[in-house]
Amino acid sequence: MIRVPQAYDHEAESAKLFARLREWVRADVQRSSPKEVSHGAGMSRESLQRFIAGGRSMPATCEKMFNYVVGTAIATTPDAAFHLSLIQEMLAAMDAALRPMAVVEAIRGLRWVYRRHGRASPTWLAVLGGVLDQLSEPPQMEEEELGMLLDGALDGRARNALLLAVADSASDTRVLVDTASVLREVESGEA
Repeated sequence: MIRVPQAYDHEAESAKLFARLREWVRADVQRSSPKEVSHGAGMSRESLQRFIAGGRSMPATCEKMFNYVVGTAIATTPDAAFHLSLIQEMLAAMDAALRPMAVVEAIRGLRWVYRRHGRASPTWLAVLGGVLDQLSEPPQMEEEELGMLLDGALDGRARNALLLAVADSASDTRVLVDTASVLREVESGEA
């Protein structure tokens, strides 16, 4: 059965995202202090310690930590902070537990649109995308999917969904480019 990445398993992806957030926050606490980080995130030190320890955190705590980490990383790019707040506002109606991963997906989608139309991403999008690439990893393409894509066996929504996933993954892009070049060489040798 071919898996076409039309949607993420939000629970699994959110768990990975928050594991990386915990690592980032732990390092930030070691660089500064729990008091400074909890103040910057707008939360109590107890909530911060619970988050770092990996205990069950409330969705609001997880969202605050996501906003703190991303906000800290893009602090030198006010344009990125402004656009991040717009994206978050557009997704405000979503459940708080799903919102951070939805922000990641929205930014991936915007990056894909720019690539699809052959345009360079604006600086704010490149900065946000770079930060989010460090925090989350898109799903990897499976061999059957690669074969179907290269054979032209996918069309419409399935092809676009797979290309979105490939465009957002440096390793998948490299595999696709390498495989396509080998196929091109083989086909030209047979002609």
